[in-house]
Amino acid sequence: MINYINQVSAVPLMLCSTVCQAIFVITVKQLLAQGLLPATILMVRSLVCILIFAPWMIRQKYLPPVSNLKIHIVRSTAFLVGGIALLTSLNNIPMTTVIAITYTSPVFVCIGAVVMFKEKISVHGIIALMISIIGVNMLFTGEMLINTVGLISAITATLMLTVAQISLKCLSQKETKTQIFVTQLCFTLPFFLTIFVLFGEPPTITHIPLLLLMSFSFTLGQIFLIMALSRGDLNRLMPLDSIRLILVALGGVYLFGDDINAQLICGSILVVAASIITLQGKHKSVSNNKPSS
Repeated sequence: MINYINQVSAVPLMLCSTVCQAIFVITVKQLLAQGLLPATILMVRSLVCILIFAPWMIRQKYLPPVSNLKIHIVRSTAFLVGGIALLTSLNNIPMTTVIAITYTSPVFVCIGAVVMFKEKISVHGIIALMISIIGVNMLFTGEMLINTVGLISAITATLMLTVAQISLKCLSQKETKTQIFVTQLCFTLPFFLTIFVLFGEPPTITHIPLLLLMSFSFTLGQIFLIMALSRGDLNRLMPLDSIRLILVALGGVYLFGDDINAQLICGSILVVAASIITLQGKHKSVSNNKPSS
């Protein structure tokens, strides 16, 4: 019964994480477009997150964990390098192109889930993943990657995201969501502060609203993601992340003047279809496992 409830509750949590992550990416792109340096964005994001969790750290007398230390180091390193690579790519190539490249991460995550956690990937999951990939390609057909730095940064961010997601799955079975997130922040904040001192500059008052929105959306997105992965399987949840692509594409249309074309419409339909297939497959799976009364 507990497993059934967990599987069902993982879906809305993953969807909430997806929406928050889309808001995060769009606000980061806006801040970069306003001329704010990546070093400043990374530092403010981490600092605000630490301040949000400071009361919890004081109440719990938080200390960095001794157990699972290697996994925490791997995840924090991936998060550090991936964060720098993501902002570098967003600063050099179109936002939609970056998201299209990073969306290949769920493919590697699903493969990693099967290899490392012995998770079974269903026919629904395979079909949904393939449709999502086709939809993503249609969403961003015609984008030209002429910036080598941006392309390499986006690929690096994709690989680091894969490592971070898989290590998060390991930790979510052993530690609380708050402890995982706070440990990640504590490990990476000193590095982001150092980068800020060397390469950053203080934000202006006009940047504050977007910086706060970015920080809160990032924090909520990570918390929802940890909660979802502690309840459901990676290969069943990751296709739902495709909805983030539609939100980012719409953000590009309304905020950055991207054109609405046939590829955008058809790609969005395929992405939504993939998410519906995933939800149907998950519903059948948990229904079969639902305890009889």
